[in-house]
Amino acid sequence: MRRELLVTNRRCNQACAFCDRRAGSDDRSLIAYDAVVARARALVESGAEEIVVTGGEPTLRRDLDRIIAAVRRAGRARIVLETNATVIDAPRAEALRAAGVDVVRIHMPGWGETYDRSTRDAGSFAGCLSGVDALLAARVRLELSVPIVARGLDEVSLLPSRFAERFGPRALEAILVEVPSEAPDPRELVAPARAAQVIETLAEAVATRAVALRIRPGAAVTPCLFRHPRRLSGAFELSRSDAPHQDGWRHLAACEACLLADACPGLPVTSLERHGTPAVTPIRDDLTRRRLTLYEPPDGVARRMLMRTQAQRRPDGETSQQHVVRVLYRCNQACHFCFVPTFLEARPVDEVRAAIAEAAAAGGSVALSGGEPTLHPDLVELVRFAVERSRAPVELQTNAVLLDDPARVRALRDAGLGLAFVSLHGSCAEVSDRVTGAPGTWVRTVVGIDGLLAAGVPVAINFVLCGANHHDLPATVRLVAERWPSARFTLSYVAASTDLVPRDAETIPRYSDVARSLAAAVTLATTLTVEIAGLDSMCAMPLCTLPEGLLDWRSLADAAVPSDERLFVRAPACEGCAARSKCWGVRPVYAQLHGLSELIALR
Repeated sequence: MRRELLVTNRRCNQACAFCDRRAGSDDRSLIAYDAVVARARALVESGAEEIVVTGGEPTLRRDLDRIIAAVRRAGRARIVLETNATVIDAPRAEALRAAGVDVVRIHMPGWGETYDRSTRDAGSFAGCLSGVDALLAARVRLELSVPIVARGLDEVSLLPSRFAERFGPRALEAILVEVPSEAPDPRELVAPARAAQVIETLAEAVATRAVALRIRPGAAVTPCLFRHPRRLSGAFELSRSDAPHQDGWRHLAACEACLLADACPGLPVTSLERHGTPAVTPIRDDLTRRRLTLYEPPDGVARRMLMRTQAQRRPDGETSQQHVVRVLYRCNQACHFCFVPTFLEARPVDEVRAAIAEAAAAGGSVALSGGEPTLHPDLVELVRFAVERSRAPVELQTNAVLLDDPARVRALRDAGLGLAFVSLHGSCAEVSDRVTGAPGTWVRTVVGIDGLLAAGVPVAINFVLCGANHHDLPATVRLVAERWPSARFTLSYVAASTDLVPRDAETIPRYSDVARSLAAAVTLATTLTVEIAGLDSMCAMPLCTLPEGLLDWRSLADAAVPSDERLFVRAPACEGCAARSKCWGVRPVYAQLHGLSELIALR
């Protein structure tokens, strides 16, 4: 998403020692209403998709709501207001919402006394809280802007819980982290390596909350400073299509060995001169590289992936279309085989609604997906919107981590949710953690499935077969039989359908290896009366690689095989196969990795 700053004024009612944007006075010719609006219109006309209204402190202007309304009239750009909120009361909050602000981003350099000391404005913390109360009452969406500076450094990771305790668990949508490299008081500046440690702790604090974590472009941190950079894939905005070299920034010697060298700008020279060259670990594994970068502008990818249509075989033997709408892209898990760019920002909610309406009008079924859709603040409303328009039951594709809250489950049920398609990739936390990269979430998924079934929401449990978990399939069958006998159990085979999926045997195992685990699971499932579904889907293994007798392929409807050879390819053995018309084929990446010798012609 292309963002542009609209500076309304430089004056501020606070005096943060690390802020280099504040000025004691303003050039009246620059802050005049007509001049600000003219700049805003020029930004929108030039293609800006997000306008960040900032300062100084914009709310010191009495005409701020008029400026925001003028930006709204200029086009469809998303409007974000950055403010300390200390002078916002109920009437102003209502005026800002009515003017068309999409998000208000609250400056939050600390909590309580730390906030007052950081802003050098005694008593201003109480004013900030009062402003947040007014904005929430006006139903304005909120983010936090958190600077990583010396004052209050150890309190940063506590901000999400403190905000939730004061305003409720759903009050906050995102945290934008800033790491300044220049400041009026250099003592406030933090070394990049230390900043990375603080951000990683903050990331752990929000990992299972419905709060996105982003790092502001231009922050003095790089992925190579983090212990687990892959877990911060949603926080960075790195695109290999952008020129990474910027004036005032420098690559390190270690960058020559880094796979992100052509997407990362390096570190600010001022930071390197002040703190010295930090110890870094160049990104050398392809999975991390894939998780952190795109080959094209992120906005284009987000638009293209917003809605995808796939063929689906129905129980009556016919095929239909399922339209998958990605309400957002970020996720609170990090499955190694995931093909979704979780670092993308969600499309505006109006675009998501339009995609849902288009999907419903096209017939077939509608599935709301992600990333992890339960992270979307408007999910219940989106489900209700889809239910009102779809002729088929609406499906939610989720890991159910956030559905360990019974109130959320009831809200989705009451909105008319027809099916929860829940990802569960192991029978225990040990296996699940290896697959999802999100320790602590397995038990929450289990509780979420419990709650969905208890509330009367139909559940399909989806187990994606990959190198790390196919041996655990029989144990998972037993878990489903004992704990959720009324749930449907569905299998998928990892699909390397985008560049994000690693090309290795640990992620993409041989069909013959998986077939042995599958045969053992089917034998157990027959004993426990668990029906295994999904073996005839686009996400399944080729029919000839399944254990003999597992599936009556002759009764299947013909597969609507995509003509695009980038999606599926055929082996020479497929030419004389009796099941050719009913089989989807082989993903090209599998063929490149393992070849096609396992495929045989069925008779």
